[in-house]
Amino acid sequence: MTTPKPRPSIVHGESHSYPVLPLRDIVVFPHMIVPLFVGREKSIRALEEGVGSVVDIDNSMKLGCGYPMGPFALLDFVGLDTTYYISQIMFDEFKEKRFAAPPLLKRMVLAGWNGKKSGRGFYDYSDSANPKAMSL
Repeated sequence: MTTPKPRPSIVHGESHSYPVLPLRDIVVFPHMIVPLFVGREKSIRALEEGVGSVVDIDNSMKLGCGYPMGPFALLDFVGLDTTYYISQIMFDEFKEKRFAAPPLLKRMVLAGWNGKKSGRGFYDYSDSANPKAMSL
């Protein structure tokens, strides 16, 4: 088996002064997306276990890891229904507990709290300029 050669790619980071890394998207993409997905699921589990509030966990990831938004804001942005259906597909495919949807996520989706697009998720978006964390 031969190793695929790196393909030329669009440089996304030049305008933001980020370093450009010569990575092969075929190999890297799955290894990048799964940890991001599982990390959001772990955030929900941490909330369920009382590790911190929605705001505490979001702020911890923004301040501690330098992310532009926390995991709950990202979940609301992507859509809780979308995340729930992805977790179902991942669990059905791999049969690993880490991919199963947390109970809180399932309850929120069944209640119609799908995130920003529905106006309610981990945050209440009735005032879109100033979303407030929900009491869960």
